[in-house]
Amino acid sequence: MTPDFRLTADGQDFTALIRDRLIAMHVVDHPGEEADRLTLVLDDRDHRLAWPRKGALLSLELGYTETGLVPVGRYIADEVAASGPAAVMEIEARAADLRETLKTVRTESYPATTLAAIAETVAARHGLEPRWDSAVAALGATAYDHIDQADESDMHLLTRLFTRQHGLLAKPAGPYLVIVPRGRGTKAAGDSLPEIELRPAALTEWRAAFPDRERYLGVTAAYIEYHQAERITVRAGGEVAPLKQLRGVYPSKAEAVAAAEAEWDRIRRSGARLQGTLPGDPRLLAGGPLALANPDPGPGPRFRPEIEGRWVALAVRHRYDPQTGFTTAFEAEPRQEDAS
Repeated sequence: MTPDFRLTADGQDFTALIRDRLIAMHVVDHPGEEADRLTLVLDDRDHRLAWPRKGALLSLELGYTETGLVPVGRYIADEVAASGPAAVMEIEARAADLRETLKTVRTESYPATTLAAIAETVAARHGLEPRWDSAVAALGATAYDHIDQADESDMHLLTRLFTRQHGLLAKPAGPYLVIVPRGRGTKAAGDSLPEIELRPAALTEWRAAFPDRERYLGVTAAYIEYHQAERITVRAGGEVAPLKQLRGVYPSKAEAVAAAEAEWDRIRRSGARLQGTLPGDPRLLAGGPLALANPDPGPGPRFRPEIEGRWVALAVRHRYDPQTGFTTAFEAEPRQEDAS
């Protein structure tokens, strides 16, 4: 098949203008706090390329002439560089959904609040609407006596409360602040992403590593019961040593329990990592579910039983190169519901 792409800038189609000047195109898709990135490397041999406007909105589609193009993302141009002696222009752009205002440091106080109220407040500051995955919506009722945001960005606050304490991803996507389970293959609106099946013959190369997991059978965390001036320990996982003790003291039982459960979930999922490359597939997205499946019995490459099964993509990298074509690389971990 014939790799193809379409690129627009501020609504204008620039595909034909850059097609014969494109040296390479890289897309890096992350599921968490780090912004997705687009890099364009262009031949600027006669300096006739217009100097791109910083802040320009770029929209990219990737795919094949025979099967059509798939929208990959929207990006804001934030850096332009020129180099030589071979004249090259390089354009860097970040995902348009990660708003700079979310990274502004602020100091706030949230007395007698809930996780949902924090999400509502932060989302409203940035013109977003909270969207919870149905599987975790009940966590919004988690109550806190007091939350302080001291010289901390809203993005860091979301990461601290949602990711570190509850194992969730809270990330801007379009007009929404989406809150979804980490490692369960869920998209912005809270619906499941389609599971993509990968067979051995579909991958140009792959590697699965299974290092020893952290040798803990549970996690403990401490909080202070202020009415009794007493330090109390809560536990997630088993009750038999060795147990991992989280550092510090949490201000409430809810925060201690959430932190212990999130760390125990991380430990259960830690260890196995899968890396693979394949002919370009724009359907692969960070956070999307993968199913590694062997073909029916017969000749040809096969996965070992330890590798066959359900995974979730941690990061996806698309590369479009006129010389080598369109390729996709990914890193994945076992699906959360399969961890044990």
